[in-house]
Amino acid sequence: RRRTAMLLSGEKTILIDCGPDIREQLTINNIDNIDAILITHEHGDHYLGLDEISSFKRRRPRGEFQPVPLYATHKTWKTISGQFGYLAEMGVIKTHEIEVGRRCDIGEFEFTPFKTAHGNVATGSVGYSIRIHGSKGETVRLVYTSDFVDLPETPPWIFNPDLLILNCYWLNEPIKNRANQLSFQRALGFIKLLKPIRETYI
Repeated sequence: RRRTAMLLSGEKTILIDCGPDIREQLTINNIDNIDAILITHEHGDHYLGLDEISSFKRRRPRGEFQPVPLYATHKTWKTISGQFGYLAEMGVIKTHEIEVGRRCDIGEFEFTPFKTAHGNVATGSVGYSIRIHGSKGETVRLVYTSDFVDLPETPPWIFNPDLLILNCYWLNEPIKNRANQLSFQRALGFIKLLKPIRETYI
């Protein structure tokens, strides 16, 4: 079982989450460059691979490497910085604080964070609504949730995406959901609520 991560590749290459096995995942998929990293929340299985990003710096001639932009909420970066703040000091990453509802652009990708509930130990948790502009003028909208158990709010711009990617940790909803993860039964409810146009992945 590998840790959850998603790669968006076009003119820019965007990595969403960076778990402890990210080096293996990047190697298997022949990824030799990352233009930006988006972190969904402050649990280790979503950021503990950040040190591997320094390998991109080591492979570039001196002076050619630019720090990789890392996007996270204030609460999430506050947790991550205790372990990986040195990466910013060394120029491996450059942090950007994101806010729910505020859009950011990276190349052909527009992403807007929305609040997700993943328990009291991940209060910085967000999902992303991502608009992808193709080279021929076409646009695809993707909603990605990562780990969550509920949506505290449902902004209008997360409805009717072309593609919906949902966390689905349990098959049957437990009596006490201590992991604060979505079950298959509850995922079906969110699919009906958000009404993806083309496809859903769980």
